[in-house]
Amino acid sequence: MYNGRLMYLAGRVAVITGASRGLGKAMALALAPSGVRLALVARDVERLSSVAAEARELGRSEEHTSELQSPCSLVC
Repeated sequence: MYNGRLMYLAGRVAVITGASRGLGKAMALALAPSGVRLALVARDVERLSSVAAEARELGRSEEHTSELQSPCSLVC
């Protein structure tokens, strides 16, 4: 659970990779109520959409999908 006394996160951006399951999902759902803007990244688009919907219910998230089969898709 997010503890607002430790640090103020509202309005900041957190990019979470592997957000469709495991630790990535746990971090996304833990940070959602804090007011942080979430950019969730994962290979499994269906699971990612489900996690993004859960995060939206708790606070907010932004879902971005991209074809990452080639490293060039990010930097070229």
